[in-house]
Amino acid sequence: MGCFDVVCSLTNVPIHEGDKCHLFVLRKDASWDSIVWLNQAGEGRYAIDTVFHGEYDDYGSVENTQELDKKQEHLLETFSDHMGDNQRKYFFVCDTAWKWSQEKYKDWTPHFVTERHMFNDAMMKDYGHGSMAMVSPEQEKEEIAVARVLMAFSHACKHPLSGLGQYHQYGGEEIADIKEHLELVLARLKEVEDRWKE
Repeated sequence: MGCFDVVCSLTNVPIHEGDKCHLFVLRKDASWDSIVWLNQAGEGRYAIDTVFHGEYDDYGSVENTQELDKKQEHLLETFSDHMGDNQRKYFFVCDTAWKWSQEKYKDWTPHFVTERHMFNDAMMKDYGHGSMAMVSPEQEKEEIAVARVLMAFSHACKHPLSGLGQYHQYGGEEIADIKEHLELVLARLKEVEDRWKE
């Protein structure tokens, strides 16, 4: 198939071979209680299945990722299998945009996390033990990080799958968010420009 670059969905700036990036793989027909999900017009609900952190491999995927279990390895190998049963929607976010999202929303915790903790505290108080649904600290940290990236999409008035504006009623407060997003785009463009100067 050959080599090709992909584009960061948040900045619309190319991701080149060897660039640190984050590959979001989605699953279709997510259940009603999916924690992080997107609605794609006419196609139903998509949940974030797995986010792979690594380097762009020049062939539409990532390499040098975190340690993967067998299920994750299979998903990474087959998510873009155009002929198979495992074809998934997916998008990339460059590392600059990922880090920017984490810093910008560092003081924000998604509602589903605070709600989970409130439920667990209530269980401890009423029954003397926590909720069986609690996730590990590592899983929760990843959920928060992913939610912060999706918050950046929302504030930038972008949809990660379409590159188009989201359907919403916007007021004047989005202007500042859009300006900050444009500053992020310019910072990422500068990185790409510097790469080509080398």
